[in-house]
Amino acid sequence: MNLRKSSPQTINPQLVDMLVDEYVTWREESAAVSAAYGEWTSAPRDERDGAYAAYVAALGREERAAGVYGELVGRIQATSKPRSRVLAFDYDAA
Repeated sequence: MNLRKSSPQTINPQLVDMLVDEYVTWREESAAVSAAYGEWTSAPRDERDGAYAAYVAALGREERAAGVYGELVGRIQATSKPRSRVLAFDYDAA
């Protein structure tokens, strides 16, 4: 058995709120991509170009939302500070 010390992190509550908001935005945009893809693949021949354009636009919005979310995750990781030290069991070392 190997006990190692790990450090729980304190995170600014405002950043957590922002993180949740950006996660929800990203997931909503992901759902919009799925819907747009369905519209494109089932569109009548004369509507496919427009449906494809809507799908590509949805992909762009989803990519931007994912980027914002990812940047915020990185910001939180970079700014979080150890709160206290606790012992944790390392199952891999046992």
